[in-house]
Amino acid sequence: MPRLPVTPLRAPVAAAVAALAACGSAAVPAARCTAPPPSDPPTPSAAAGVAGFGADRGWLVGRGAIAFTATVHGPARYRADCSGPLQVVVSDSADIHVFQAAPPAVRGVPCGAVSLPPGRSAEYELSWQVDPTLPAGVYDATLILGDQPPTTLQVRLGRPPSACR
Repeated sequence: MPRLPVTPLRAPVAAAVAALAACGSAAVPAARCTAPPPSDPPTPSAAAGVAGFGADRGWLVGRGAIAFTATVHGPARYRADCSGPLQVVVSDSADIHVFQAAPPAVRGVPCGAVSLPPGRSAEYELSWQVDPTLPAGVYDATLILGDQPPTTLQVRLGRPPSACR
């Protein structure tokens, strides 16, 4: 029986075995996910009626607070009850209220029937001390200043899902 020529495969096979053996070892580091940290979302803001609404941050990781403001620039007329001119209700993705507040107006902040002349402004503030046991996710903060239409700002709690899989 005639002999078939045999091509030596020793060198390519040896190189492949060496490469597989080194995978994950100190000789060849395993590929890691080095996705850059996500950037902060823009600071949420919106307008409704004569008021502009905002939050001091759009994302909170860990413990802390989110401050909400409502600002009115004159000329403007509106009504804001002195017992709670700015109201906020924070809801989770299932529309469960996780926080709500409407503190009384502080001294010097206009309330009742308000008439701001041109060049004057009024600012109302409210802080949400976030419960650290709340799960990560997007929350809707609905803000109402007196008789002005409500507006909703979205804020995120916790770290976003990793881009690495």
